[in-house]
Amino acid sequence: MMKIAIVGDYNPNYPPHPATTESLMHVAFNERPDLKIDWLATNSFNEDIASTLHPYDAVWLGPAPYSNKPNVRRIVQYVRENNIPFLGTCGGLMQSIIEFGADVLNLPEAIFETNAENQADQMFLMDTCCGTHGFKVINFKTIAGSKVQQIYKKEQCEEDSNCSFAINQRYHSDLEKNGMLIGGLDEAQEAKVFELSTNQFFILTKFLPQMRSSYHEPHPLVEAFVKAAQD
Repeated sequence: MMKIAIVGDYNPNYPPHPATTESLMHVAFNERPDLKIDWLATNSFNEDIASTLHPYDAVWLGPAPYSNKPNVRRIVQYVRENNIPFLGTCGGLMQSIIEFGADVLNLPEAIFETNAENQADQMFLMDTCCGTHGFKVINFKTIAGSKVQQIYKKEQCEEDSNCSFAINQRYHSDLEKNGMLIGGLDEAQEAKVFELSTNQFFILTKFLPQMRSSYHEPHPLVEAFVKAAQD
């Protein structure tokens, strides 16, 4: 049996949450009928993260909001350092990039705040009110040679997003020098996808691939994630 953990605080009334489960079920129906899916609330983790995640073959950091952000960052660090197949979508990208900025780039905590008083050029995240923007279609181009382009098998892509925060482009080069590569960019050179080159499968998306998955056509990114768990 394959087991995948979705880390997040499940809300059945927030469409991306049930869509996350359903997108994995789409892959299970077509390819992995033995797949078991569990949601793990962010407050359910104690100091022994290893024991909690030990039964699982892969971890998906589902969409925000999160009740316990410190736990989320500890989970991301553990998964990253132990090369566990990992997918972070929407808020999952935000928290994972913050963890990487703090623990790998050694950036100060103050620059991770996203309130309106801290929107100077040195800020790591450039946004003030992610949750109020609503769903929208975004377009981006996958980067040649990236894992993301291999998965999508095309350059021009369209996805659904519920976030407008962005990683400040002044930090792009520092991220890439340390292995957090940009897998997709929009016309404004804003990063829409990151992938960690040192890990088997560690992909972060600003968008919600689960929203475009179906039983007839599982999303290729979710399929690749499940395949990485199998490998």
